[in-house]
Amino acid sequence: FREDPLALSYEMLEARLRTPNNGVNLIDAANRGDWTAFAVGYNGTQQAKHSYDAKLQATYYSILDQGCFPAQSTV
Repeated sequence: FREDPLALSYEMLEARLRTPNNGVNLIDAANRGDWTAFAVGYNGTQQAKHSYDAKLQATYYSILDQGCFPAQSTV
């Protein structure tokens, strides 16, 4: 971790996203834009209590509006 904390952080995040959580494939849910499924997978079934799905969706669109993601190919 001390040698490259950013790289290790990305590796840990990727491992977390690739592991099914609460029966949800987080990467598939994110690719579909299904923020409710993603939030259930990541935060559990009580996610609605804290509106995590709405917060994820709002943050995603805010980042898109800032042009932080490269254009996606439709190939």
